Amino acid sequence: MEELEEDHGPAYGLDVAFAGMMTAFHRGFVISVHAMLKSYGEGEFSPYRDLIRVSPVDRMTEHGDSGAMLVGVDGRYRGAALGTLLTSDPDSYYFARIPAAKPPGLTRLYQPVHPPAPFPPQD
Repeated sequence: MEELEEDHGPAYGLDVAFAGMMTAFHRGFVISVHAMLKSYGEGEFSPYRDLIRVSPVDRMTEHGDSGAMLVGVDGRYRGAALGTLLTSDPDSYYFARIPAAKPPGLTRLYQPVHPPAPFPPQD
């Protein structure tokens, strides 16, 4: 198992919204993404899970609360996944664990050198 950590990487500053089952709707901003990877040989990795560090902008949720997590820009959410909050300190960051599925045919993980465009041009 290998861990890749990148603070202030391509996802830095993206909006995060979390709708927990035990608590209400909460918002924050991505600080960093920690990717846990399974290694299957020399340079061959499969995503196992992601830990997303979020700076909350409103009240925190309860430790262990699960629900839907949305990620986007300027309130326009485009990515969604199930997440579990791992901490609940209102004065600090929290981590959300989001399951990552291996896309069909993916054998090598490529690290982008620039942030991906969240919204492709509309024709």
